[in-house]
Amino acid sequence: MKKIVFIIFFVFILASCQQNPDVSKTHSLEQSAKAAGQKNTSLFVVRHVVRSNDLYVECFAPDITFMTKSNQKKRGKAVVSIDGVRYGEYRTAAFIIESLPSGTHLINIEIKDTNNHPLGLRKQFYVTVP
Repeated sequence: MKKIVFIIFFVFILASCQQNPDVSKTHSLEQSAKAAGQKNTSLFVVRHVVRSNDLYVECFAPDITFMTKSNQKKRGKAVVSIDGVRYGEYRTAAFIIESLPSGTHLINIEIKDTNNHPLGLRKQFYVTVP
């Protein structure tokens, strides 16, 4: 029994000893994208949940803070449009859009700086309110 456990353990160790992918290639791609002046919007993540008639939203934006007292990151705000109509702006990373009417709605969230200049971070998604 001990031999079987030892053999299984040894196989696990051998299976986990794989070569790591070449990180330098990934790093060079990121540098060339930054050098070309392109914004990486794939790092901007929006999570959302519909509960009753309320939409709970949480934004994760790289190098952006929604706090007013931070000197290390660029300050920003989330500008929200619902079905093409500007709904409001939020200076927090998480917020609630209350009392949405029943039906399917197109939500557009764009991160802008405090002077209303777009930062190139935008997400669109549909929600269905029962």
